[in-house]
Amino acid sequence: MSNTAVPGYTDIIGKHGIWIGDHTGPLSYLTGGETVLPQYFGLRSIDFLSTVGLSLSGNYFVYGQMPSTGSRLSAMLRWFYSGVGSQGIDGIFIATAGSGQTNGTFTVAANSGTGTIQVVIAGGAITSVRVLNPGSYSAPPTFTIAEGGTPGTVTATIGSPAGIEVAPGTNLSAETVRLEVIGG
Repeated sequence: MSNTAVPGYTDIIGKHGIWIGDHTGPLSYLTGGETVLPQYFGLRSIDFLSTVGLSLSGNYFVYGQMPSTGSRLSAMLRWFYSGVGSQGIDGIFIATAGSGQTNGTFTVAANSGTGTIQVVIAGGAITSVRVLNPGSYSAPPTFTIAEGGTPGTVTATIGSPAGIEVAPGTNLSAETVRLEVIGG
């Protein structure tokens, strides 16, 4: 992650500073968001954090989230798939839960394309699923979960994947978003 200020910023307004610039995403996204600290922007605190919204590529929508009220010593940037220009997995459901499978949490690739899901198996059967990467599709993919025993199947629907948070570990280092930060 790196930050490049627009020329002329950080600027001082009374007792506060304002920073406007470009923020590059993290090499490995963490669950719940990317932590940003005021010193990244030459400030002592973060009073306000705003994003332009879409990353420059248009593939991601970025929200600034404040973890508390008042002046903060950190804030979060949460990255979501924008769904701009493509269709991907926008819904998944367990078609067959399977039986006798190995208990645990597994990442499973689609039978076609680039989508991935996370599957939780408990009691030998699939108990929950969530989208990790919506991929890009013109027809819905399926997922076969072959963790021993009788395999389970997960079926997907496709549409705009907008609003699905990127998966932990996603490399966002080629993505840039414009930020405005005001602080002390």
